[in-house]
Amino acid sequence: LSFNSASEELLKKTGGPTSIEPYRVILSPIYEQVCEAEHQVAAFLKSDKNFDGWVPIGKAEILEPLQLCYRSLIEIGARDLAEGRTLDLIRRLEAFGVSLLGLDIRQSSDVHEAVVAEIFAANGWNSYSDLSEENRQHLLISKIENADEIKLPKSWKFELGADVIATCKLLDDFPPDCFRTYVISMTEEPSDVLEVLFLFKAAGVRRRLAIAPLLETPEALAQSEKIISDLWKIKPYAKIASGYQQIMLGYSDSGKRSGRLCSAWMLHQVQSKLDQLAASLNVEFEYFHGRGGSIGRGGGPVHLALSALPRGSGNGRIRVTEQGESIHAKFGLPGIAERTMELYLSGVLGSALAKPPKEKKAWAGLMNQLGKESEIAFRQFIYHNPRFLDFFAQVTPIQELSLLKIGSRPAKRKKDFSFESLRAIPWIYSWTQNRGLLPSWLGLGEALEYGIAKGHLKDLKLMYKEWPFFASTLSIFEMVLAKVDLPVFEYYSDRLADPSSQELSRQMIASYHLACRNLSKITGHKELLAKSPVLRRSIDVRTPYVDVLNLMQAHFLKIYRENPDDPWVRRILAITISGISAGMRNTG
Repeated sequence: LSFNSASEELLKKTGGPTSIEPYRVILSPIYEQVCEAEHQVAAFLKSDKNFDGWVPIGKAEILEPLQLCYRSLIEIGARDLAEGRTLDLIRRLEAFGVSLLGLDIRQSSDVHEAVVAEIFAANGWNSYSDLSEENRQHLLISKIENADEIKLPKSWKFELGADVIATCKLLDDFPPDCFRTYVISMTEEPSDVLEVLFLFKAAGVRRRLAIAPLLETPEALAQSEKIISDLWKIKPYAKIASGYQQIMLGYSDSGKRSGRLCSAWMLHQVQSKLDQLAASLNVEFEYFHGRGGSIGRGGGPVHLALSALPRGSGNGRIRVTEQGESIHAKFGLPGIAERTMELYLSGVLGSALAKPPKEKKAWAGLMNQLGKESEIAFRQFIYHNPRFLDFFAQVTPIQELSLLKIGSRPAKRKKDFSFESLRAIPWIYSWTQNRGLLPSWLGLGEALEYGIAKGHLKDLKLMYKEWPFFASTLSIFEMVLAKVDLPVFEYYSDRLADPSSQELSRQMIASYHLACRNLSKITGHKELLAKSPVLRRSIDVRTPYVDVLNLMQAHFLKIYRENPDDPWVRRILAITISGISAGMRNTG
């Protein structure tokens, strides 16, 4: 800061050649603004009042003076100073901005639709809910491009209307890097994206935020190419998006409705088709993978998950969700956090730089058949079996999960107990508790049995050897099958299930053995995880501790269901649920 020697570029900014301590002159105002921002945030955190604004300083306002100082130091020969703490600070600022992490805003498309419909009514326009998709697009674009102000309702009939508009207005109250993406869950049509732009306009938001449609239902994933293509055919949208589109891919819903194998193949195909679309549009697509922590929701080891992606997909960029229960395991210690980051970096770079494998057309055709057979077996056991819901409620603690005061959402979307209303996280969580892990592997054995019976064993072995997607997918299945503990599950079934439900238990066990047997034929492994002794050891070490909790849980579930008012039993069950999820290293 006390240097007087500086580049001509810097001196012009600080008073000319006679400027004294030019570095201090240019950096002191920035330092004062940063300190004031820190003071305001600290005061806000200590009070109960609403935050009434942010000191107007953002990443660019700090970065530009620092880069100017860096260039000046290089020019005058002070390279050691420039490439020491100065460069470190610039890199930290480029990576983390002023907010450490940019927040995403997420809201469901049906909420947006209800808010837009009420705004249309307040302005005396067409009934939005009655419009066709084509007319919705036309009207939304015309209102977005029109300079006239959009009138908001004086009092909202829809309970979330005011909250949605207030959330949009936040974008102008904070520096740009505080928010990163606006995610639209349950996206089905291009109008779902245009509605958000309309709401920005209605709220008077000047800033534009990247909008990511979340494609999560099997129907939306099947139509993903058409949805995004139609969106980019809308010229005003293409102009606003400026050659960049973020797309979030949901894993939970497709896995819950079609099974893990069918879901994995569906998502692989979707991303491959979207890559081709991006190339044809000359648009950069960035994928945001909404994976869960568990296998049934698209989770699994980082290196396996990344190696399953289409080669070259994402142009060296990727976004993924990390579930709360896995954050400590992956980022809790500096060394582990660095290792996790290395896995992500190496996986993304490997996918971007490696030559795409020579996938044979016959392989894709075979995978289509395997996916269909897997889905049929999955849905036959769960959706088309009238006894399944009773069996599910008996052998898992799904009804008792509410004893744990965790999570931001209820286990069910509706008050009735139906499979459609059940959320993906408790669906997976409950099967993790009894060590059956049914959603994570059901359908695999039947699909592989079909392929082998049709004479494709040789092809399947070659696919496992030469196709990264197939190899990593089977490796993930092998891991989850190794985590299943049939004796523990059978104890739950024997103790808790009605005699009429025991047949389902036997069918499930037979399906598990079929999956293990057929997987072994393809991988050549005589036992599960034969080629992964460290992982096998990790599972074996944790198992005895979890076994005790499982025995306690099954015992007290029966007692609780006979006498649900006993507070001690409720407390014991809550402890076993937490302990088992910790031992299994995931929840849902």
